[in-house]
Amino acid sequence: MSISSMMSTSLSALQANQRALNTVSTNVANVNTEGYTRLDTTFDSLSSKHGSFGVQVNVQRAADKFLAASEMRTSATVGATSTVAQFMDRLQGLLGNPSDGGTVFSALDNVLGSFGGLALDPSSSLRQGSVVSDIENMLSQVNQTADEISALRDEANAQLRSVIGEANTLMQTIADLNASIQQSKIAGSDATQAENEQSKLIDRLSQIVDVRTEERNLGGVNLRTTSGFLLVSHEPASFSMGDTIGLQGYASVEVSHSTSSTKLSLDKYVKSGEIMGLIQARDVEIPAIGVAFGEYASGLIDSLNAAHNDASAVPAPGVLTGENTGLISTDTHGFTGTSHLAITDANGEIVKNLSIDFTAGTITDEAGATTAIGTTVGGLATSINTALGASGSATFTNGVLQISAANAAGGDGVAMRQDEAAPSDWAGRGLAHRFGLNNIISKPTPTNFATGLSGTSAHGFAAGQSISFEVRANNGAILSTVSVSPVAGGTIDDVIAQMNTSLNGFGTVSLDGDGRMSFKGANNTQASRIDTIEDTTQRTGSNISLSQLFGLNSVGSADRAKDISVRSEILNDYGRVATAKPDLAGKVVGDSVLEKGDGRGATGLSLSGDTIRSFGAAGGINAQRTSINDYAARLAGVAGAKATSTAQAAASAEAVKNEVATRRESVEGVNVDEELVKMTQYQQAYNSASRMMQAATEMFDTLLRMV
Repeated sequence: MSISSMMSTSLSALQANQRALNTVSTNVANVNTEGYTRLDTTFDSLSSKHGSFGVQVNVQRAADKFLAASEMRTSATVGATSTVAQFMDRLQGLLGNPSDGGTVFSALDNVLGSFGGLALDPSSSLRQGSVVSDIENMLSQVNQTADEISALRDEANAQLRSVIGEANTLMQTIADLNASIQQSKIAGSDATQAENEQSKLIDRLSQIVDVRTEERNLGGVNLRTTSGFLLVSHEPASFSMGDTIGLQGYASVEVSHSTSSTKLSLDKYVKSGEIMGLIQARDVEIPAIGVAFGEYASGLIDSLNAAHNDASAVPAPGVLTGENTGLISTDTHGFTGTSHLAITDANGEIVKNLSIDFTAGTITDEAGATTAIGTTVGGLATSINTALGASGSATFTNGVLQISAANAAGGDGVAMRQDEAAPSDWAGRGLAHRFGLNNIISKPTPTNFATGLSGTSAHGFAAGQSISFEVRANNGAILSTVSVSPVAGGTIDDVIAQMNTSLNGFGTVSLDGDGRMSFKGANNTQASRIDTIEDTTQRTGSNISLSQLFGLNSVGSADRAKDISVRSEILNDYGRVATAKPDLAGKVVGDSVLEKGDGRGATGLSLSGDTIRSFGAAGGINAQRTSINDYAARLAGVAGAKATSTAQAAASAEAVKNEVATRRESVEGVNVDEELVKMTQYQQAYNSASRMMQAATEMFDTLLRMV
């Protein structure tokens, strides 16, 4: 070996070990840096070709792509499950336990107890005011809880927008680093710092959306979702929120590339991560509990209103004005059984007494005169008006039935009660209750979707009106968006047929015997529900839309718990609280049927919490017949079970992620002891190279002196 080759070899060794020592120093300095990947140094011999001698050093990250991929998958799962768990825990906290005081469910117990106290002294204005106050407090809690559920959904939507913005920034930076890494590789310079920074960004992005990496030939990575959609190459994809339209009020998440103007629905390509957790919370879990809470509110309203409609204030009110039912005068009513209607004077004595026997199809007054009952809603109102004669009147206008005493100014009033042996019934409601004639709780739109309508009923919508809705999967993904314009003059069956045609195999809409409209997804699809996004339909006269009438969207179904209040007539006059039960069957003119000391109406209201009623399927709770108290317990149980199961899923995912992260850290992390051993090794090698350089120098000097 020549002196020059010795010097060249020594110099390369000095440089290589100096760089190795710098690498060790960098590793030790970053021992506590989260996400830092250890740098490894390898030495390769230089060939003697072209006069090259010594060693060259290569520095590269100690990255394990398989463990990294595994951690990315588990990070996405943790991101999704923990996000859902957080929202479900807060949602369960809003509802609480029915047995705990101060919850929205326990407020009903206060109302029922207050009615029990009123039954002991039904003429007490103080007790009447206390009842009304307790109902107002209960409804305030129901309204507030519904608003907070909506606010929780809005929060999920706001977080979704924020996370989407962060993901876009991450993808842009990762793409920029791809270019930087590629330039460094081509130039032969060190790219490990950029690779480390890119790895940290990918780790964070993997929490937001499920990704996998592909190494690029010239350096850097391509990022794809686990389903294969390209997110980052030399240019990043971009996430965005679609247009917010109509009743649903929440936009879908879309993805597009800079090279294309086409925007695709992100939920078709992303399976996990914080984005999907937020979509799951916003579009599935929170709405499900919201709809179930809306069903609870509907049952609560129905239970109290049913009892109140089967009782009367003392004296009876001069006018009973119903709520807007959404019915039109040509609708065929489906009443069976018997209801009693009387006009009473200021002393509670009979002026006119009607027995409305729907099974027999006749109205019989106290004198035995009969009137045939019309088969339609309008015909029924006309029949009652005819049977009342000069004592009163009945009208049906714009979905509202009104019954008045002719001498209301003189103290006459209207009292109604169900027949005890064969109560009137149409889709689960008696005559007074069906029309809301003596409701104690009021809401502008229908709260019960058991409309009582049949498929042959005229739909009542004018030409040019339409309804648009989305077909959604179990995970909230939008599978299809369709629109239907009812043909003027058609029936509800015709509208259903149009809807089923437009669904194009995703599922079918049907009407049950109580007039509830429901959707069932086809077995070969993921379709689980339909949500109305825009509805311009209005039933002629009532002005109630198709979605309001049948509850064809989650927002509308949940909103049944909003804007509910004590009826204004009762707020203005506590004496309108129905505390008595008029004994109308078989009574004739002059018989006393209302007394101030009668508390049976208040007793009936106090027991309404245990009355068995029909509840529709909502929020994972099956359709059933049960009491409002039992339904409240089941709703709280479902919310609690959801919170527990999502928390367990998040904990399990976190445990798996931690295990993978620990294994990855053991491979990629910095071990100070190992680095100190390497430092000693490289120092000794550096010293050896220095001595070799010194020996070569001395040899060269000796040769010079010899010359």
